[in-house]
Amino acid sequence: MMKQELIMDAAGNDLSRQTAEIMHRFNDVFQLHDPSALAELVARDCVIENTVPAPDGARHAGKEACIDLWSAIATQPGTRFDLEETFVAGERATIRWRYFMAGGNSIRGVNLMRVADGLIVEAMGYVTSRDRSVVTEVAQKRAGSETVLTKLSELMFVDVLRR
Repeated sequence: MMKQELIMDAAGNDLSRQTAEIMHRFNDVFQLHDPSALAELVARDCVIENTVPAPDGARHAGKEACIDLWSAIATQPGTRFDLEETFVAGERATIRWRYFMAGGNSIRGVNLMRVADGLIVEAMGYVTSRDRSVVTEVAQKRAGSETVLTKLSELMFVDVLRR
């Protein structure tokens, strides 16, 4: 498991330090496959946006909906997230990551996060893959499959970027 502890802080103020600590704990949920910290990290009015179903996507609102989706991803057997970079500026954070599926394929992504009053209130994500079939696989799993790919497409991705 690759784990990056370094979080770059652009502002160096108390708000940035608080956001950095929240992002560290959020990233640990996925790196350690343990969603137990989510209840303390997610705001009651948290919103996750994505592109599924196409063309307009969906919006997941509320603490319970967000925790359910993130928990499904965090506990998926045989998967892993490699953190490439976490950048914090005030209440905002950008997390650059690579997700390895149980079958060995991987996708890269970026999450745009916002924190307010010490809790995650917004999460949007973008994903890309060198192998277009992997990105297509993520989108196609939406039709009835309850795999982690479905949860990823429902949860984290605002837009699918293709090379």
